[in-house]
Amino acid sequence: MSLDAHHSTPLRPGLDPFLLGGAPDDVALVDDDASLTYAQLAEAMAARADDPDLSASRGVLVLPLRHDLDGVVTYLTALALHRPVLLLEPGEAAAPRRAEIERVYGDPAARTHPDLALLLSTSGSTGSPKLVRLSRTNVLSNARSIADYLDLRNTDVAITALPLHYCYGLSVLHSHLVAGATVVLSDHSVTDEAFWRLAEATGVTGLAGVPYTFDLLTAADTDGADGAPRLSRLPHLRYVTQAGGRMAPEKVRAQAELGERHGYDLFVMYGQTEATARMAYLPPSLARERPTAVGIAVPGGSFRLHEPDSEGVGELVYSGPNVMMGYATDPADLARGADLSELFTGDLARIADDGLVEIVGRHDRVAKVFGLRLDLGRLEAGLRDLDETAHLVAVDETLHVFTTRPRTAGPVRRHLKEHHGLPASAVRVHQVDDLPRTSSGKPDQIALTALARAATEPATSGGERRPVTPESLRELYAVLLGRPEAGLDDSFVSLGGDSLSFVELSTRLGSVLGQLPRGWPTMSVTELAARRRTTRQGRWARGWSSPLEIGVVMRALAILIVVVTHVDLVLIPGGAHLLLAVAGYHLARFTLPVVGRGRRTRRILGSIASVAVPASLWIAGCALVTGDYRWTTAVYLNGAVSYRSEGGLRWTLDWQFWFLEAIVWGFLAVAAF
Repeated sequence: MSLDAHHSTPLRPGLDPFLLGGAPDDVALVDDDASLTYAQLAEAMAARADDPDLSASRGVLVLPLRHDLDGVVTYLTALALHRPVLLLEPGEAAAPRRAEIERVYGDPAARTHPDLALLLSTSGSTGSPKLVRLSRTNVLSNARSIADYLDLRNTDVAITALPLHYCYGLSVLHSHLVAGATVVLSDHSVTDEAFWRLAEATGVTGLAGVPYTFDLLTAADTDGADGAPRLSRLPHLRYVTQAGGRMAPEKVRAQAELGERHGYDLFVMYGQTEATARMAYLPPSLARERPTAVGIAVPGGSFRLHEPDSEGVGELVYSGPNVMMGYATDPADLARGADLSELFTGDLARIADDGLVEIVGRHDRVAKVFGLRLDLGRLEAGLRDLDETAHLVAVDETLHVFTTRPRTAGPVRRHLKEHHGLPASAVRVHQVDDLPRTSSGKPDQIALTALARAATEPATSGGERRPVTPESLRELYAVLLGRPEAGLDDSFVSLGGDSLSFVELSTRLGSVLGQLPRGWPTMSVTELAARRRTTRQGRWARGWSSPLEIGVVMRALAILIVVVTHVDLVLIPGGAHLLLAVAGYHLARFTLPVVGRGRRTRRILGSIASVAVPASLWIAGCALVTGDYRWTTAVYLNGAVSYRSEGGLRWTLDWQFWFLEAIVWGFLAVAAF
């Protein structure tokens, strides 16, 4: 494709056409409700340029960029006015970050360098004001480079499957606009049917994803593996791109084979925000043969290795016109020119005999545990056969392994001991429902480190309680409930806490907060942190519960009664009845308050299953071995069958599980209601 004809749609004087490469009648942008040709986009930008808040203001424009026409038009207009744009994640979750950024960089009088076009967060600077400074040359050169090796045409149609404030998602917008192609704006997930209806209706030819995107596709499809049914629904699909982290070689090979069957090419790519977006790509013809490689440098770029070792592994260094101007850590940096001529990527790599680059690890993921220097990236790669979901962080001489798979703790510890000399005492394995991820789909290193610290730090130190903050309580909820995505507005009830997790969490919260307020299970993390008692005076003050939760006391008493009765110490009737009362109490307290009929019903059914399934398996096993129970007991139909077959109810061995039968049918009745 030739890019010499870019800027074919003129803008009014005073506006730089910059990225607009389409003919006036070509469609530039599409969303759920409308579309704009390149001529209409130019008119919309001219109208937006008259907005005094945009044109008359100086300094950096802080823009939470949404996937809609209004947001993209504002962004492109600011670039056309040569006003630097700082892109942030939209939504309430990003509000604290946005406030911090605006505090640091929001001064309209701040001086900016004339070449400065764009400010983006790096994946490692989520909690700080550190930003990447990108020039107009950086942005345009990388957009053209990507359009070149993807062979983008004005007939191509891309869809925003990734956030636009993320450099990979933004590069999709830039490269397609500079090629005169169409970009469909969608904020739907790839797991949503609405995403695929929109992609089909608009004739999408290109799809971009991070490794997590392909995991979601595989998990969402019920008709087969590797996302085949969904991708096959796009008859015009011509290319699929993957970046944003390493994808396992077997998955690369599988996706490449899938592309061959369905007529599209898979481009595995490598990049960093510091290089605007892309530094390397793997030609599709090599994806099956060389799935461990990230490929060759993009057009206009080159690689070298810094201080390679005897195995040919060194830090990968990139040169090209897309290398950033430098970092910004305070407003004074905005006025500086380019600081760099090449980029030290921080990635350890080798360049194979065929010229392809292979990434083997990270400098900054090297940790010292038990006196051993460990490359966490290499350790994760070695664990892939045991657990492809495993992600590692090191905290205070302990290696923490986070996984979504059950029953992998033993094999993981044995592997790390046998292959890396780590004793079991230096390894902790945490099972979570989902790995916390950044908005770009990468494992959230900061959140995982916080979870690891929360799981190991004692609640007290030297008799003094550690400082209690909403964030420290959120970490406690995330670890004990196995919900790393827990937010500051979540509560025990909203996170799906049950009567079992209630005991441990209430005990830990009591050690941190002292007395727990009444109704704490429905209070948000932020509300609970604000209600912490700071003194021991007024212990029985109004509004505060007794030191022990009544549910915990009832459970302990019921278990005690059942145990002493069954070992024939003393006959105390009523233990099972008390357990029924505890079950009903927790149902009313934790499950019925859940908002939404569907969620509430699913929560009730889940509670039943957690009790009924393991008990059924145990009863069925005993029935097969001893013959003491009928099959009806294992499926909780003893009462109904006994009454009909025997003309009434009388005690048999099958009735030893009467309280389980009562719980199951009682909960089912509530769920049906």
